Amino acid sequence: MNSIFANWQKPFHRERRPKADLQGRHVGTACGDEIDVYLFVENGVVRDAYFEGDACTICLGIASLLTRHIIGLAVEDLRGLTADDVFQLAPDVEIPMGRHGCALTALLALLQATRPRNGR
Repeated sequence: MNSIFANWQKPFHRERRPKADLQGRHVGTACGDEIDVYLFVENGVVRDAYFEGDACTICLGIASLLTRHIIGLAVEDLRGLTADDVFQLAPDVEIPMGRHGCALTALLALLQATRPRNGR
């Protein structure tokens, strides 16, 4: 299920999970999208991922696709994800340039969650 719209209608792991091992938040400037990402990590690998937010269809659909995609990946590898990686998750829609910020809000929240902190 790699459709933005299908993932918006029936999101994967859209749930607030404040006891996650890693958390990140980003508020986008395009639509004012707000996304929180929650990662559960074991031995440096994402074993589960959730998101929550108040956002547009594109942002929420991408957040669902992204959280599904990252399960099983090493946290270190997540730090290298790019905008191109995000757009490849949703080949069903050509996202207009003016909405790229919406599409990247979840990625920016994810990158914030994986940023090394105090010796990590």
